[in-house]
Amino acid sequence: MHIDSSTTKGKKGQVYIRHLLRESYRENGKVQKRTIANISHCSAEEISTLKLALRHKHNLNELGTLTDDVEIQQGTSFGATYALKKIADRLGITGALGNSQQGKMALWQVLARTMAQGSRLSAVRLAGHHSAAEIIGLDSFTEDHLYANLDWLCEHQMDIEDGLYQTNQKEKSEFFLYDITSSYLEGTQNELGNWGYNRDKKNGKMQIVVGLLCNTQGLPVSIEVFDGATSDCSTVKKQMDKIANRWNVPSITLIGDKGMIQGPQIDDIVNAGHSFITTIRKSRIEALVVGAGYQTTLIDEDLLEIIDGGYRYILRRNPSQAIISKDKREELIHVVKNYVASKNKYLSEHKKASLETSLRDIDQKISKFKLNEILTVITDHSERSISITINEDALNNAAQLDGCYAMKTNIFDDRMSCKDIHDKYKELALVEDAFRCSKTELLEMRPIHVRKAKRTRGHVFVVMLGYLIIKELERCWKEIDLTVDEGIDILKSFQTIDLRVRENSVVRKIPTPNKITKQLFELLDIQIPELLPSAQANVATRKKVGKDRK
Repeated sequence: MHIDSSTTKGKKGQVYIRHLLRESYRENGKVQKRTIANISHCSAEEISTLKLALRHKHNLNELGTLTDDVEIQQGTSFGATYALKKIADRLGITGALGNSQQGKMALWQVLARTMAQGSRLSAVRLAGHHSAAEIIGLDSFTEDHLYANLDWLCEHQMDIEDGLYQTNQKEKSEFFLYDITSSYLEGTQNELGNWGYNRDKKNGKMQIVVGLLCNTQGLPVSIEVFDGATSDCSTVKKQMDKIANRWNVPSITLIGDKGMIQGPQIDDIVNAGHSFITTIRKSRIEALVVGAGYQTTLIDEDLLEIIDGGYRYILRRNPSQAIISKDKREELIHVVKNYVASKNKYLSEHKKASLETSLRDIDQKISKFKLNEILTVITDHSERSISITINEDALNNAAQLDGCYAMKTNIFDDRMSCKDIHDKYKELALVEDAFRCSKTELLEMRPIHVRKAKRTRGHVFVVMLGYLIIKELERCWKEIDLTVDEGIDILKSFQTIDLRVRENSVVRKIPTPNKITKQLFELLDIQIPELLPSAQANVATRKKVGKDRK
């Protein structure tokens, strides 16, 4: 058996290459040939591989020691890119992004963010080491193409989100989790950057505001970036309109915290015929309990239900949180006492020091710790000293609400029990997990290496899509004692073996994986191929790292 190749030219100079798989046989003492298959459609690498195998068909083991026909080289990293690409296919991310070059570059940005966080510049360098062109089918690109691709992602985000929603939400649920976070910026040039309530406790830094909408499994369905001065409350109506109009959900229940769903937002939700689940502040809990004729001591681990003003309230005390609150209050009181002692020492050692300044500093400290009703400051002007006393009644009143929280909703018994309401609200913690993973752990949303508004939104959208892949990896690998980032690192080390045959074509062979790599692929339900096609794409950065190190 052999491969019969021939090249012919057409009348207009076109070149045609034909490859036939043929075998020889004898008939009436004469050598005859017959065609088994026309393999002209195969790539040059595949033809070269077949020719090499047929030349050594009587002893295939020689392929490992050939020196004249093949040169064995270290290939590129294969495992992580291939596995993540298959997960993206399964989740519908690949289909939602589309098969255009822009869609493929967007997919690579998502995979690169999942494997190794960094700028667009680092994503280009990463592509050359991780078989991105071969696995995704990318054409040549530089960091400039990826920056422009962020614009494309922003412009098509709505369609992509809608495609993912239709793919993954087979049974439409009325429940949605929504929360807001902020992400601080380095510098002041980002078009969405502004001064606002900084949840990262980074004073002196501008920020952007990010709103994340999830299903009740904690999987994102939409993400939105707002100006850094945007208040939480002002974003709620837009989310309700998005769910109702884009996804045609007739009855919506939005679950959010007390800082977001307040009086005006509740009115908007109720007037639109929808539902909500939120919480209320401690001051409101006390007024509610007293107004209903109860004592705060009646709030315990069992759920307590109160109907007031047309709304339903479900109250509960968390004993563990009660202990934490009590210990924290005692610690803060101790801090204030030590602070007063340090001020008294300073006043005694510095006769010209201002007593009024020390009083002001102590009052600010007490206000910061919200202990105004519990601690009273006493000043002795003749001795130039300050002391504090504890109001035991106020301390006991504050302790009565330790560990207490209350949910507020317009959903009544005929639809959901108290326990159902309570459990649904607790699912909001899944959004907090998503923010933690996206901002500071695996995906590292910051630092944000872009300035334009569209590119900032595209970057944050890439992070959201990466989180979907992370959650699927968590689900598949929960049986083994490895974190997701450890599993990805193991897959990164799984490389191809490049066989360069005498025709100078390269065959990328996938080696047999070791035990742990094989297990990771099996848990993901992904089959490892034998060969990886070569790609001719030129993936290189326009800006070189070495030039920045002068």
